[in-house]
Amino acid sequence: MKSKIPSNLMFLTQKRLTLRLLETYEGHSGYEFPWSMFRFLPFGGQSVYHDFHHSHNSGNYGSFFTYLDILFGTNKEFQTFIRDSKNDKNSLKNTADKS
Repeated sequence: MKSKIPSNLMFLTQKRLTLRLLETYEGHSGYEFPWSMFRFLPFGGQSVYHDFHHSHNSGNYGSFFTYLDILFGTNKEFQTFIRDSKNDKNSLKNTADKS
């Protein structure tokens, strides 16, 4: 009787590689696709998260498992960046409303 383990393993490996490549292409594209299947993963990062990693050479090492960045504190700069960006947008909006 021939074992099915090698053929199943090859199939699963190909599927995993395909999904990983798609996620990598999307993560490096710089776009947020609202229809992306990767947005529905519970701990998946977004393009902004990954772009920060490349633009600041700091933190945000996980693409699928962002909870590890939280656990090890490697995304603190990103959290500060996002908070400051929101504050800047709010201050610009308030300034425009007063004009």
